Amino acid sequence: MEQLGIDFKLMLAQAINFIVFFFIYKKFVAKPFRKFIKREREKEKEKEVLLEQVKEKESSLNESYRQYEDKVRRESLKILEKTKLEGEEVKAKIIAEAKQEAEEIKERTKKQMISEKKKMDEEARSKAVDLAVVLVKEGLNNYLDDHSRRKLTSYILNNSPKLLTKYENRQDN
Repeated sequence: MEQLGIDFKLMLAQAINFIVFFFIYKKFVAKPFRKFIKREREKEKEKEVLLEQVKEKESSLNESYRQYEDKVRRESLKILEKTKLEGEEVKAKIIAEAKQEAEEIKERTKKQMISEKKKMDEEARSKAVDLAVVLVKEGLNNYLDDHSRRKLTSYILNNSPKLLTKYENRQDN
């Protein structure tokens, strides 16, 4: 077999190295990544539940807005019966106030929804970045020797402006 260029000792060493690499990868990379993915899915479900609650609140606000408009109409009809001139002024005033209050309520609700969404997005990004940093740091510390770490650190420091520019351009899209 040596005439064919096959060295069984080398093949056996490579097989052992692959098995060791496989178990290390499975334990230190694959499991934490699956846990991370599971947590992200749970967070997404929580976001959906919160969004549904916000929609329910919005529909209840719309219903109260409709009820408020009905009340305003009934009151304005009573005022119209008493005096036409005075009634028209009061009617316009009440309707304007109701619309303004409804718009304010809508605006507050929209702002609250937007701020909650931003906060949840920022938390998710922050946790993802933290996890990535921890995974890379632990992975590199355990598997690279000092010379390789120095070489990798030098590469990162020399190319960080380029890497940051690429990352920021991907984030903008």
